[in-house]
Amino acid sequence: MTSSPPCLPAPTPTSSVIHRDEQRTGTSAATFTCVSPAVYRRLHAARTGDGAPLPLTVPTAPHDVGRVSPTDVVLSPTPEPGRWQLRADTCHPVLFDHSVDHVPGMVLPEAARQAAAALLGHPCLPISLAGEFTHNVELDAPCMIEARTLPRDTDTGDHVLVTGRQEDRTAFTATLTAVPATL
Repeated sequence: MTSSPPCLPAPTPTSSVIHRDEQRTGTSAATFTCVSPAVYRRLHAARTGDGAPLPLTVPTAPHDVGRVSPTDVVLSPTPEPGRWQLRADTCHPVLFDHSVDHVPGMVLPEAARQAAAALLGHPCLPISLAGEFTHNVELDAPCMIEARTLPRDTDTGDHVLVTGRQEDRTAFTATLTAVPATL
């Protein structure tokens, strides 16, 4: 009989540098922890929903979030300024490229970018993004995306704080610096 360790080892940071034509165009760093299938089942045991995705909501106008096609929009409008509902199209060929039981992590930075564009009133290109993802965003409950501008500390771009909340808890936060972009 084997036993599992009492706690997971400390996460190991990973980083990468992206080059194009031998010029550094970006860097990234991430820290994450994986859990065993048994632990994952225990973490999801408290879920009250049935896991079925919510019906697909109406997209925000594509030009308001820096997109051309409504199929690429991950936000739905709400009556409140600076607030949207996450729109999870599980048939999207890129954002949902395989079967999952929660919103893929790559959807959330895109939601942050789209929220920043809508809040700022123009398409934008993130030049930095720092995020913390504390809970899975589930498919069977609404996730509200809220954005607000932060004070500028340099001339490098606009700073926006984006928060995703689901079932009365914060699922992720992202702070991004963005510059205007053209479609």
